[in-house]
Amino acid sequence: MKIGGFSLRLNNLLALTLLVLFVFRYRGKLLRIDRPLFISLVVLTASIALSFLFSPYKKRCFFFLGWYGFTVVLYFLLPYLLIRYYDYKKVLTLYVLSFLCVGVYALLQLLFSFVGVHDPYVGQFIQGAIARPNAFAYEPSFYALYMTPFIVMVNYHFLADRTQPFFAFGKLTYPKILSINLLYFISTSTSALFAFAIFCACLLFFTQVRRHFFKFCIVFILLFCLLGIISPFLMKVFFLKFFYSGFMAHGSFYERWCGIENAWKVFQLHPYFGVGLGGYPSYLYDAFLTGDTRFTVFVSQIAFTDLPNPLKLCEAMNVFTEILASIGIVGALAFIGVIFVFLARAKQALQIDKTFGCSLLLSVIVMVVVLQINQGVFRTYVWVHLALACALVEKIVRDTTPLSVQGLIQEETISAQEQRA
Repeated sequence: MKIGGFSLRLNNLLALTLLVLFVFRYRGKLLRIDRPLFISLVVLTASIALSFLFSPYKKRCFFFLGWYGFTVVLYFLLPYLLIRYYDYKKVLTLYVLSFLCVGVYALLQLLFSFVGVHDPYVGQFIQGAIARPNAFAYEPSFYALYMTPFIVMVNYHFLADRTQPFFAFGKLTYPKILSINLLYFISTSTSALFAFAIFCACLLFFTQVRRHFFKFCIVFILLFCLLGIISPFLMKVFFLKFFYSGFMAHGSFYERWCGIENAWKVFQLHPYFGVGLGGYPSYLYDAFLTGDTRFTVFVSQIAFTDLPNPLKLCEAMNVFTEILASIGIVGALAFIGVIFVFLARAKQALQIDKTFGCSLLLSVIVMVVVLQINQGVFRTYVWVHLALACALVEKIVRDTTPLSVQGLIQEETISAQEQRA
């Protein structure tokens, strides 16, 4: 459903329903938020409001200001408060299992395509017949970004403490790990391979996993070599496409690079407050139509005028430069402030619950890095994961007791036994 150019999806309606139920349950109570986190969110909101006041596209930016508020309330504050005030064990368990459900659905998209049954949500195919799974996401790279935090957490837990169960998955073994990672790599997205490489590189700085690190890497390297032998087409056209075709020669990379350059140029022209959140596509579109040679055009201007929503082709291809161009250095520093608050709490949490704290920290780091090759400040699953990570590391520090997965499982088992008794 479209409202003012924005798509209201089923997840929005579910989040709204959950918010209403939460407010009804805790009505009349003063809800508390970690003070540094609250201050950082207020500063971020103020910086976006300032960029709106200085924007030449106030009508469009007004709607984006509202969409920002909608996103923060439903996909950051609500998950954060659920962890803080509700049964965080149930919330976290459902959150982890949701990735498995979405991953299995993506796998079914692939398997059904082998027998000629094509899911209408699938938008890309291999040789016109085999689905490139994307589950409910717009395209495979978005699906890979969505799955990244979960894959990082489950892989880190396997490497750090495989003797303890990981939620409903039980004790992790190589067959389980390979099956879970399969749900990730069936996207055939280069960003999935890039994220996995970033994850492995980060592991070098975590002493807790060094015992099993090299075997883990060798297993996956051998599997990818085997895939390259069995299907060189997949490696050449998808996973390693930039290396075979050349980075600038490949349209996907070239468009991303041009998007980064264009956003950087807009930031240089409006360095302090940008052109407003949501104003960047309009600014670039106007520049293209007036023949401004400072910006690179990677699609014809005829295509702009023929499309029902030409602004979609003018979006930035990198979140950091998108933020710089949209809300300037003031807004970028405010965004960094939110991340800094999380990192500060995570550092404290590592001293109390190293395994769980490290998995949360690493999942956010890898997710933020991978986000730099995708556009979209309003990716709801990014906000949700950051909110849950903030709430969990804060809870570890506040309660000064480990929230390890083993502890969660034990508590759930004891609770179930008490209920049966």
